Amino acid sequence: MVFVFRVVLIAAIVFAGIPSVQAQGVTPELALSFKPIQSLVEYDIPTKEEIPQCKIEVIKGPGGSGWVVYAPNGLTLRRFMDTNNDNTVDQWSYYRTGIEVYRDNDTNFNKKVDQSRWLNTGGTRWGIDSNEDGKIDSWKQISVEEVAELVFHAYVQRDAALMETLMINEADLKALGFQTAIAEQIRVSVANVPGQMQKELAGKGPLGPDTKWIRFDAASPGVIPADAGKARSDLSVYENARALIENKGSVDLLQIGELVRVGDAWKLTQLPRAVGRDSGPIEFGGILLQPESQSTPGEMVAPVASSEESRKLLDQLQKLDENSPNLSAGADALGRYNKQRADLLQQLVALAKTDEEREVWIKQLVDGIAAAIQTGAYPDGLPRLELMEASVRKDDPKSELFAYVMYRRMSAEYSRKAMTTPSEKQGEVQTWWVESLESFVKNFPKSPEAPEAAFQIASSLEISGKTEEAKKWYSSIASTYSATLYAQKAQGCLRRMDIEGKVFELKGKTLDGRSLDLSAYRGKVVLVAYWATWCEPCLAELPQLQALSQQYRAQGFEIVGVNLDLSDNELDKFVRDRKMTWPHIREDGGLDSPPAVELGILMPPSMFLLDKQGKVISSHATIEVLKDQIPKYLK
Repeated sequence: MVFVFRVVLIAAIVFAGIPSVQAQGVTPELALSFKPIQSLVEYDIPTKEEIPQCKIEVIKGPGGSGWVVYAPNGLTLRRFMDTNNDNTVDQWSYYRTGIEVYRDNDTNFNKKVDQSRWLNTGGTRWGIDSNEDGKIDSWKQISVEEVAELVFHAYVQRDAALMETLMINEADLKALGFQTAIAEQIRVSVANVPGQMQKELAGKGPLGPDTKWIRFDAASPGVIPADAGKARSDLSVYENARALIENKGSVDLLQIGELVRVGDAWKLTQLPRAVGRDSGPIEFGGILLQPESQSTPGEMVAPVASSEESRKLLDQLQKLDENSPNLSAGADALGRYNKQRADLLQQLVALAKTDEEREVWIKQLVDGIAAAIQTGAYPDGLPRLELMEASVRKDDPKSELFAYVMYRRMSAEYSRKAMTTPSEKQGEVQTWWVESLESFVKNFPKSPEAPEAAFQIASSLEISGKTEEAKKWYSSIASTYSATLYAQKAQGCLRRMDIEGKVFELKGKTLDGRSLDLSAYRGKVVLVAYWATWCEPCLAELPQLQALSQQYRAQGFEIVGVNLDLSDNELDKFVRDRKMTWPHIREDGGLDSPPAVELGILMPPSMFLLDKQGKVISSHATIEVLKDQIPKYLK
């Protein structure tokens, strides 16, 4: 490699015992021509005019000998060291504002870099290049925030090799001591990363060269204790991490998903989903943090190969997934793949030795077909779901499993209808959907899906303008499912729907840690705006809100924001960069946070305009309403 040869040559000159590096022709231009082996390193690079003013000095000490390059202002720019006194450089360091941020190491002293580290303000990454080809093969240390950012770069650069370094591997599975069934699920989940990436990237326009990283966004990690029976030791897990990205002014979501800590590195247990536009707090379950079912302590209800024949089918399923077609392969190829996959799962259902095992395989089969239908990748899958629904119904028409299958068949059928029905008949589709949900709740009122189904009915009725019917459903949810989050949301919706003319009460902590009580704003006209960084309409309205604030603030108009992001990571910077000069209340939970649940906020932007007594003028304030009402109530 030219890079290594040049470094070795300079090292030999520097450490040959000659006192002056300048006498040997070691110039700042030559010294500063070296670059980090890895990309994504932010370090100081002097301008062409500054380079002649830089200085080089030889240093010797307990850590070895080397030479240092200083900027004209005296700050360190580079340090290259011989740590084993063999007259050859084996450590290359790069600085930013005088602080070391990155280091390449030749730890086996064969004149090739085998480790790269990000340090101090540069991060915590410690990468291993085992075959010394200039590419990281594994991570000895990496934070969850850095994993998320590298996921972004892997997608933007279409770099499957980089993505694979972030996925949990066989050595990690052994190190953590996963229970056999879970280890098998993870193996299938992380198989064929290049193929999975192709499928994810098909048609995902926002993930391109112009896409910009904004920030990592996740709630706190959790711990799965060893006595839960999932692994030999405690597991530190992020359930549903995500990131915010921007493309041409549009903010999107990059769903990072589940991560587990392995030593000093965080690893993905599944391929991140490419992007979730306009989706809010998307939730998709991981492998590790799943609700416990009715079983004996430590017993794992998971798809386990119960026979040699089952094992062969699992192997076939894994190979099929490894060669899965991407979405651009066409309807026929996608249909064949999903049919073959369903065939294998159907056989696993037939071979199940216990009711628990059979139920798990049925759920896998139903989930797979339903997901394929909803993405348009298995248009002929609906009849198969209907057959499975009929089969489960025959076994026990009152079982939770039948409710599980039926609910997902309904959701898949709704998606299919929505995709294939002309716009002028979409109203009929919505009517069918609400009626189907009503029937489901009536027949399965105690099923785990019932609270969600009921809330979908109520919110659909409210959005369509059927206020009184929606209120009846919200009231029913609040009383029938009182122990659920949906009941709290329903109560909040009822409060919100009757809030006009009433005093709006709001208290909380602002982003800078101060307490805010809306009662302190009496005598002013106030806009309370529920918003999130992932909400495109919120950002689209922002310039007009800023204009209204500038126009009327001196006359007594104020804005109070309520942020609905899941995390406050870099939220201060986001607010500053976009000049959102008003205070913002925020609590963890996003749309499930106490401020959102208190008023049943379905989706931002949600804006409430208050008069000088704190009473709500409009609970559905738009920019047009604000322009009309603010000057009136200021008078």
